[in-house]
Amino acid sequence: MKTLSFKDIQFIIEALESLLKNYSDRIQQIEALENYEDEIADLSNDSLFLQELITDLQNQQTQELALLVPEFDLKKMSLQTLIKQGKTLSIEEKLILVESLTSSIREEYNLMRT
Repeated sequence: MKTLSFKDIQFIIEALESLLKNYSDRIQQIEALENYEDEIADLSNDSLFLQELITDLQNQQTQELALLVPEFDLKKMSLQTLIKQGKTLSIEEKLILVESLTSSIREEYNLMRT
């Protein structure tokens, strides 16, 4: 089996989150209706499983990122030092950092808008 890249994992997480939202929407549609208890139970169980998968994949991404980025205070480092540190990373590692920063900024921006 192929080793999944950071971007592969992110794509899977987004697909699982979309499926989770579909399940949640379906549960809301049928909650008040009769004779749907079994479907609600199945969707609820599947939703819990999907959420666990998402959490596991996010943890895997966090661990991969922690291996790439040592603990240091960015505010105390000069831009030149950061560039020098960046030059030691492979292209794939740099892309992982870009993707993680982009996702983080996107999440913060969306939180600020709500």
